[in-house]
Amino acid sequence: LTTAFNSPDPKERGIMDEATITFIVKDLLDPGDEILKTYDEALHIELLQLATLLIRYLKDQLVSHRKELIKFAWDRLKR
Repeated sequence: LTTAFNSPDPKERGIMDEATITFIVKDLLDPGDEILKTYDEALHIELLQLATLLIRYLKDQLVSHRKELIKFAWDRLKR
């Protein structure tokens, strides 16, 4: 993803459309407490890295998902 986001080709930089971003945020990062409890530590780390990449490169598209992102990060920090 980092390579695609840093690419000079606009098609590669636009790899994430709104539907994909919404799916990642709602279904992977904020699926509900019962599902989050089933995630192992390695998956939590990978999801944190994914969230970091998304925030770094797609901050304008993530404005509507602020609440879910903050909740996800806060829940991970509490662990």
